Amino acid sequence: MEPIDVAITFDIERDTSIEAVMPKIIRLFERYDAVGTWFLKHDYTDQFTEYTGAVVEDFPDIARALADVGEIGTHIHFRDVDGTFSMAPNLQRDLLEQATESLRSRGYDATSFRGGNLCADTTTLNILEDLDYAVDSSVLPGHYRELPDGVVVDHRGEVGNRPYRPAQESHTTHGDRALLEVPVSGLSPLDSISVDRSLTGVYNRAADHRPLDRLLPPMYHLWGWMSRAPIVLLFHDHEFGTDDGSLVVLERFLHSVATSPWFQFATVGDIAAGRRSGSQ
Repeated sequence: MEPIDVAITFDIERDTSIEAVMPKIIRLFERYDAVGTWFLKHDYTDQFTEYTGAVVEDFPDIARALADVGEIGTHIHFRDVDGTFSMAPNLQRDLLEQATESLRSRGYDATSFRGGNLCADTTTLNILEDLDYAVDSSVLPGHYRELPDGVVVDHRGEVGNRPYRPAQESHTTHGDRALLEVPVSGLSPLDSISVDRSLTGVYNRAADHRPLDRLLPPMYHLWGWMSRAPIVLLFHDHEFGTDDGSLVVLERFLHSVATSPWFQFATVGDIAAGRRSGSQ
């Protein structure tokens, strides 16, 4: 039986932790021959600071190093220049076109996307397809959240943890789009107070002689194993503080995947390319 893909994804935002933490994480990925999917944040240029609005522009060396250990994707919080959260079609297209050009002009493929706060809708997917994206990973099955400015994130559709082709009229319904939705696997890695708690929960599912139970996230049930669904973990750079405690736990996790016959590292792009079965 083929190993199950473990896609470790990071939403990397413009935080002070980038320069302090990301080089350490990169070295860990190199040590264990791991790959990650690194969604780099892009916003409108901040008119009050020197921040350009794009991680790839402010931290080019780190972006290049991340590309060597995985895939570079696009990450956008749909906020207008005044900070108002909005899913207006013109705002989405403007930001997506800016971000895509910023990444692709620097040599990155940028074919995978994740919305900030897991926000995406049918307009988002239409624009992503116009821009030749292959993957969206903005759905967390069962997730519901009301955001400021009247925006609601509702992932309580029919979809489960397996990758699927969304419908034209709903991104949480199965359909026939060319773009593949690769859902985040469970609430625990996303909503835990700290990455230390998240990864410890993943790692300590069972004794060392039970690698399957040890590696599965708390919300990932046996049916997921039987369906060959990939495990997609979501983290942020700022969840890894400048202390080394959470990095120790991350290293334990990477070692566990690297030495397990049950699992293998993958990017969401690998999953979309059909390197493994299990998509619908």
